[in-house]
Amino acid sequence: MLIAFTRFVALKASLTIDTDLFAGWRPLDAVSDCSVVLGVGGPSPDHNKKRVEALFTIETRGRDYHETEARAVAIFDAVHTQAGVTFPVVGGETVWSADFIRGTKPRSTGIGEKRLHYFWTSFTVYGVSE
Repeated sequence: MLIAFTRFVALKASLTIDTDLFAGWRPLDAVSDCSVVLGVGGPSPDHNKKRVEALFTIETRGRDYHETEARAVAIFDAVHTQAGVTFPVVGGETVWSADFIRGTKPRSTGIGEKRLHYFWTSFTVYGVSE
C-alpha cells in the first residue's frame, strides 16, 4: 500500500519516483531537494475488516527554506481532500481505493543534516478497501 500511495502522490504532485520522491526510505545519495513517503503504523482495520484507515507521513527537505515549504505545500494541496480515489496498480498488488484523504498542513521541523530544511505533513487515508 505504501508504494501505491507513493505513486498516487507522484501523479498528483507531478513528482518522479526514485528521483525527487521516494517510498519508505531516502537513499544516502538522494538529491538535496526531495520528499519521502513513510508508512506510519500500517493500516488499522475497522469492525467489518473490509475497510481500513492508513496513515502516511511525507518528509520534504531542501536547501532553501521557502522553496522547500512551497514544495511541501504543493504536495499537501495536491493530495489533501481527495475523494473517491483509486490507487495505481503496483505489480500484482490488488487495486486499492479510498473514500477520502485528509492531511495536516506541512510544518517545519527545522534544519537537519547537511544544513537542509525539513517539512513534515501527515495524511490519513479513510475507507481503504480492495
